[in-house]
Amino acid sequence: TFPSCKDKNWEIAAMRTKAMWAKKDEIQGYVVGNMGGFEKICALMGHVNAMMAMYDDEEAFAEFIEAYADYRIEQFEYIKKYLDVDFMMMHDDWGNQNNMFFSPEIWREFIKPLEKRYADKIHELGMIYVHHSCGYITQILPDLVEIGVDSLNPLEIKAGMDPVYLKKTFGDKLAFHGGINAQIMDQPDLVRAEMERLIPLLKEGGGYIFASDHSIPNSVSFENMKMISELAHRLGRY
Repeated sequence: TFPSCKDKNWEIAAMRTKAMWAKKDEIQGYVVGNMGGFEKICALMGHVNAMMAMYDDEEAFAEFIEAYADYRIEQFEYIKKYLDVDFMMMHDDWGNQNNMFFSPEIWREFIKPLEKRYADKIHELGMIYVHHSCGYITQILPDLVEIGVDSLNPLEIKAGMDPVYLKKTFGDKLAFHGGINAQIMDQPDLVRAEMERLIPLLKEGGGYIFASDHSIPNSVSFENMKMISELAHRLGRY
């Protein structure tokens, strides 16, 4: 049982949120808290138990993530009404550094129908759907295109997500967000060479948003971040 979103004071929440937006006339998105069904059940049961639940009690697993999807989709309505955002990002990590946590067939059985519901509702409300998944998930990208995901984040290079291949194969169907190796951002020469190699390829024909492929390490200095920002601005401008 999930709480109803209608009991939240959305007017106050929207007022406080908008007060933090520095650029009122640029695209605004909503990210924080939009955890997907798999991550949510991992948070409640632990990662191993959550994955085993797909096999041990399929009906209960499916019932939980379906009810959770109902809860999230109700939130979309209020977020659009009170915040009028342009895109919605769902976070649900499906991959590790070598493969998916579960087979594509399992993903298609349990997760894909919910992703279709998210995509349909987000589009119905006039928003763009961005999905975030860490790890290697190349094998289900055709499915994401099929169900209407508009953009994918973060293209984790160290997990084998090849941004150049993804752009050539799916670039006319998906916008990509990320793809710059966070692990080399504290090494100016390496990250500069990587950006000079990738950004011109990824921005070709449009549909690329510059970002790192994971959380930026604390070891990255302000000077490095300034250089990265200036280089991205120069290389990535359309």
